[in-house]
Amino acid sequence: MRYFPAPVRPAFLQAACVVLLAVGCTPAKTGTPAGGGTGGSGNGPGTGGSGAGTGGGPVTGSGGSTGSGGDALGGTGGTGTGATGGITTATGGGGGPVGGASGGRPGSGGGVGTGGGTMVVKTACPDAPFVDPYSPGYSEAQHQPFLMQAQTMLSTMTLADKAGQMRGTPHGTGQYTDIFRTTDNPTRGIKGFLFRDGPRGVNLDAPLPSLASGGRSTVFPAPMARAASWDLDLELRIGEAMGDEMVATGQTMLLAPTANILRHPLWGRAQETYGEDPYQLGRLSNASIVGIQHYVPACAKHYAANNIENNRFGLNAQMDEQTLREIYSRHYEMMVRDGGVACIMAAYNAVNGVKSTQDKHILTDVLRTDFGFKGFVLSDWWAMPGASSPTLATGSRSTNAAQAVIAGMDMELPWSLNYGVLETITGTGLPISDAVLNT
Repeated sequence: MRYFPAPVRPAFLQAACVVLLAVGCTPAKTGTPAGGGTGGSGNGPGTGGSGAGTGGGPVTGSGGSTGSGGDALGGTGGTGTGATGGITTATGGGGGPVGGASGGRPGSGGGVGTGGGTMVVKTACPDAPFVDPYSPGYSEAQHQPFLMQAQTMLSTMTLADKAGQMRGTPHGTGQYTDIFRTTDNPTRGIKGFLFRDGPRGVNLDAPLPSLASGGRSTVFPAPMARAASWDLDLELRIGEAMGDEMVATGQTMLLAPTANILRHPLWGRAQETYGEDPYQLGRLSNASIVGIQHYVPACAKHYAANNIENNRFGLNAQMDEQTLREIYSRHYEMMVRDGGVACIMAAYNAVNGVKSTQDKHILTDVLRTDFGFKGFVLSDWWAMPGASSPTLATGSRSTNAAQAVIAGMDMELPWSLNYGVLETITGTGLPISDAVLNT
């Protein structure tokens, strides 16, 4: 059975699904001829001219000609030509010189002609596409109402309320089976997120005690195989199917698509991504995102340069700025600008010596400022420094949390290990200001 739920409205972001983008063609214009002005009356005994000039033609027509001047004693008024009229409704040129007369007073020049009118006709290339269904981008019109609601709610929240929105379940050695959710806030009426992995289909077997497993889900071909088809419509429909199953089983965020650059075919997760080309990754990821976000928010992963599985927690990917942006971030820029993705997952590895979860350059300078990202960033599971060790010292937690929040990482998962100390390090004179936490 297919479900058609009401639109999902997450507090952090309502990702856009439809924006029409005009491409290429512009309307052709044609002028509507307008009559010239009537000649002015003569000042002498004679009658003024009454001839009417012709207005602008379809492209550029002449303004109206003047009428003849008054005829007093046989004299004839002069004839002038108005200036050229355009295709808009601009007024034509003024009348010509006044008429001279022998023995009488001169007649007035003709009136002013009116320029050509404007009429929009069918486009010059009616068969050209005018919308890219795989690149809706962010819609400010849809985003603003929910942003205003979130800001109103934020103004009434306590520090503990805010910190609770930024972390997973309590940490501890017994907490390895409850790792796919954030906690509810019943006081504020805020439901926590329920996450599922999903590059090949919704993983309903992952431990989540608060819900039944939901039974079986649809398994699709690996993304690498789907990418070989270059079928964007198919990828969009697969995204819709996964989003549909998410809603049907009560889940609220799909951790997909996987958009890692495939540097080497022996990488252990090669089948999860679409290939080695940033453009292909961007286009196919966008199609998947659009389909998923018809139902629930999508979280693209793993940003940035997460391409080796061995020692992934300690790996340091070294590269220059051009390589970072053109190879390892280009597809994320497409997912942000074109796909309107709701969430980005920060990776395990470091980039040029700085852990992705603590890296202000990639999370704020590049992702938010340059790319225009409007969603939120969460960590990969236990990706923060020391996050897989329940016995991590409190001092280290404070340092890690302050670095990550200032860098632009909004949520630590799956535990509240480092971000569990946010209340003690936020405020005037403390490592994190209220203003930073509120963003």
